[in-house]
Amino acid sequence: FGTRPLRMAPFIPEGTVQILGVPLPMNRLVAIGLAALVLGAVGAFFRFSRNGIAMRAVADDQQAALTMGISVRRIFAMAWGIAAVTAMLAGVLVANIQGVSGNVALFGLLVFPVVILGGLDSIGGTIVGGLIIGLLIQYTAGYLGGGLQQVIPYILLVLILMVRPYGLFGEVRIERVSMTTTGVYHTSYRSELRLRHTRAEQVRLWMAVALILVLPFVLSPFWLSVANRIGIAIIGAIGLNILTGFTGQISLGQGGFLAVGAYTSGLLVVRLGLPTLVAILLAVAFTAMVGALFGIPALRLKGLYLAIATLASQFIIIYLVRNWEFITQGRDSISVPRPELFGFVLIGDFRWYWPIMGCAVLATVLGANLFRSGIGRALMAVRDQDIAASALGVNLTRFKVMSFAISSGFVGLAGALTGHYRIITWERFGLNVSIEYLAMIIVGGLGSILGSILGAIFIVLLPSGLEQFAISVRGIFPQVTAQLPALQLATFGIVIILFLIFEPRGLARMWQRTKDYFRLWPFRY
Repeated sequence: FGTRPLRMAPFIPEGTVQILGVPLPMNRLVAIGLAALVLGAVGAFFRFSRNGIAMRAVADDQQAALTMGISVRRIFAMAWGIAAVTAMLAGVLVANIQGVSGNVALFGLLVFPVVILGGLDSIGGTIVGGLIIGLLIQYTAGYLGGGLQQVIPYILLVLILMVRPYGLFGEVRIERVSMTTTGVYHTSYRSELRLRHTRAEQVRLWMAVALILVLPFVLSPFWLSVANRIGIAIIGAIGLNILTGFTGQISLGQGGFLAVGAYTSGLLVVRLGLPTLVAILLAVAFTAMVGALFGIPALRLKGLYLAIATLASQFIIIYLVRNWEFITQGRDSISVPRPELFGFVLIGDFRWYWPIMGCAVLATVLGANLFRSGIGRALMAVRDQDIAASALGVNLTRFKVMSFAISSGFVGLAGALTGHYRIITWERFGLNVSIEYLAMIIVGGLGSILGSILGAIFIVLLPSGLEQFAISVRGIFPQVTAQLPALQLATFGIVIILFLIFEPRGLARMWQRTKDYFRLWPFRY
């Protein structure tokens, strides 16, 4: 395959057709006709076939579908198969018109605003959403340009979802309460509020502190830089887990909020000459405000609708830091002067290790203690069942927006450290970064501070380990080094899929089960 664009042999006749005196491309008309046939077939499948009706029943209530004798696993497999086939047909049509390149993935992202705008359970809404998004992109590119066509669909999406939370034609769904089992019991409030409940936990804590203190003296320069990136990732992952794992608000805009923290801190130092520490604190506060602003849609949106609304923040922020002349001043990057700490200029990975790990430890302590407080318990109540939380007196508006602000503050700190540690450029904060942070909390474990740490370590170590492996075997397998980026992406995706299948609760759950095994051995329970 490779990275170069490919032009496939057209299987749809080219040329033009005159309709009412207007010349129209033949390949576009045939593509529209084929798309109409596929949409009609899909609509008929869901309306008249037994499998289609069963699929709708599973989407509405899995437990009720199981009691009616529907095989939920078979329906899920069928749904994935139908989605893959229809996506393949769309890809073939796009490739016939535009050719094949890596930009097909960006085209695929437009599927989300289309179906969310029209409504997740409406074929007609999909058609209307596709027309609106397609015309909007075309006219924006023609009259405004400047890459604005990539942002306008998401701005429109957020505005419409604020008025119509389930899309233009989507149906309002009733949230169902699921019962969960209880956890560990405590006999006093003091026992429950302890961070470490046993002597073994205290020993492990001191072992972790000793490891942090010893690492910079034994690691090579390469692995020391990896350790610094892990420290920054831990801060950002804790912030995202506060929002997604503890409060239940999905976010796909972490890369954008990292950019806000990095650019704010960098510009305050470069343009205004503020001390680095002051600039970082102001960047944290400003990123929290921006996060609260983008968290306002969370007051009306849930689930995938909210995820796509936060994805819009990613594109909007990256567009601003790329194209706003006030920020860029015509340059692609910002180089921030090296800060000083206690008289030492922070040059090199060894000196940077200490403030980065200090901030990571501080973020860990703050995150762990947050959920011992009334605010943290209110956030978890919103996650578990927001209607019940509201009935108990929890102000949903306040705590949902607060969760975005707190999470963005953590992410802003990670972004500010990134900006001072490395050169600031928008390419460091793309959509792939948002996906990486989401993978960290999935692999590590949702709703777990320890899971955030383990997930950050795993996701940052994975590509670095593959890189060192490729270097070690390049004499035997030179093709491995040549295909390293593709190998890293493939391994990244496979790891996430395996965790979702075999251990959805992540590394934190695996660690908990290991501790339970040794604590109870030789007994099984």
